[in-house]
Amino acid sequence: MGDYYPIWRVVACLCCLVCFACNPFALPPKTIPNQTETTSEATANLPTPFFSIPLLEGKLNPLPTETPLSTQTLTLTPSATNTPTLTFTPTATYTVTFTPTPTETKMPKLNVLFQTCDTGFDIFSGLGEVTNAYITIQNIGNQDAENVRITLAANDEEKPHRDRQYVVPHLPPHYEISVKLTVDTQSGQDTVLTVHVSAENAASEAVTKENCSSRFADKERIEALGALYKVLPITAER
Repeated sequence: MGDYYPIWRVVACLCCLVCFACNPFALPPKTIPNQTETTSEATANLPTPFFSIPLLEGKLNPLPTETPLSTQTLTLTPSATNTPTLTFTPTATYTVTFTPTPTETKMPKLNVLFQTCDTGFDIFSGLGEVTNAYITIQNIGNQDAENVRITLAANDEEKPHRDRQYVVPHLPPHYEISVKLTVDTQSGQDTVLTVHVSAENAASEAVTKENCSSRFADKERIEALGALYKVLPITAER
């Protein structure tokens, strides 16, 4: 039997290998499971907990019935909001108006002063009763008066008298001249005298004097006039 022992051992090993290969209980080769699948399987394989609460008959009171709370409706009423009203007050506009200063017009202005009058006789001219008038002519303008003509007239004049008119060639501003004029009048009448004054570049003026029938001259008034037929500065005394 010593010659067949090695063969038996070989046959036995082969049988073992065949049997092992065909064994359904052999472990399959290990594979690395997916982490997601492992977690899902582990969760699924967890045992469901079961709690057993022993009931005690007659020991438990029924649970109280809950009373539902009353439903309250909250109504929001918007409060009145004071909306400010913007009032635009127009600002006063000041308009500056430039008024040009009027340019002073250069022109003479004649002023006639009837000083006094009296009656008398002019025998040198071959006339009877005459009436004398003392007149002052002033230039109160701002320009020279040229060819100032002074004429005396009467309501009862008869013949033209040579001294019934006088001409001042040049009368400067703020100057005056006093003259004596004579007119032929009727005797015994209430004579009314009128003095007419004109110039080339000035407006005409006229002054009337009533009741010049006095036969006495006012000497003080005549002396206050100063020199007659002479251009003098205007003074308050005259």
